[in-house]
Amino acid sequence: MNIDMRLRNIVANDGTVNFRQIGEGGYSLVYLATFTTGVKRVIKLSKTSERMMTSDRILNEVGCLRHIRNNTNIPVPEVFKYSTEDGYIEMEYVEGDLLPDIWDTYTDDQKHHVLHQIVQIFETLCNMHGDTIGSIGPDGQYRPTIDPSKYTNGRNDIRGYDPGPYKSVSEYAKAYLKKEKLYHEHTTPEDEMDQQSFEDKKSALSELLELSSVQIDDEPIVMCHGDLHGRNIIMDGVNVCAIIDWEFGGYYPSSVAYDLPELTSGTDTDDDEDWDGVFRAMLSEKMKKMIFNYNPIVGRCIAIIDTPSSDWSAIDSFHQ
Repeated sequence: MNIDMRLRNIVANDGTVNFRQIGEGGYSLVYLATFTTGVKRVIKLSKTSERMMTSDRILNEVGCLRHIRNNTNIPVPEVFKYSTEDGYIEMEYVEGDLLPDIWDTYTDDQKHHVLHQIVQIFETLCNMHGDTIGSIGPDGQYRPTIDPSKYTNGRNDIRGYDPGPYKSVSEYAKAYLKKEKLYHEHTTPEDEMDQQSFEDKKSALSELLELSSVQIDDEPIVMCHGDLHGRNIIMDGVNVCAIIDWEFGGYYPSSVAYDLPELTSGTDTDDDEDWDGVFRAMLSEKMKKMIFNYNPIVGRCIAIIDTPSSDWSAIDSFHQ
């Protein structure tokens, strides 16, 4: 079924409507549906045909959006309906500009004002404590963890590990490491350059698994967005009016909250990196006051895919 037919089936009983694509992510197409009544809705349409992957992400995003709306003042779109069978979420349309698209128009004082709001959002999330590590279903119940690394380069096909939810940080870390080790043991690198990287990572994973056999200290389990960068922040002038794309959100160890985003990436100015540095400093200071400690084993679980094989600093940090 083509995209137009899928969209029209979703709104079949809602009257005449026009569609316009307004975004695209790694796993979804985003359309603005405008009805003859003037009402506007966003339809987030899954691109993948892999049913389990689509279902998990949709259930998690709906669950996170409802959880955030019901328990915080963080602005998020309202969900009107969804279907795992047809692979979509229909939600509120929030008028505004994506943060990177408007960042260059701000004065320095306005940029500090925006960053302060985002730090407050992180603080609110980190103050939401859970007793289980996992994603959140529409009914508010914990579900298996959902994160981008589980879906890259065929990782969603890996079996033989516990997908959660988990009752402890130790369970989470060991399962994550086991999954990544299984992936590297059953995947063939595409070229010779990747071969050495794979071998280095396999060796590091084995060592990390051995280290994780020592009891990993528990830490707070907090609410995380999972993919909070500038293009998932909608602005109304200098005020944050919506945080979108919660498909990888859920309750995770507080070390996961140290995986800080790049808010201004994609803008045209030369000082984007400096402002991201300002944001990280503001957020790190706030998190230190909240007595959050960074666990190097858990931290490496988060960064293990994207970190160059020559930089396995977590192992050294663990020994220190």
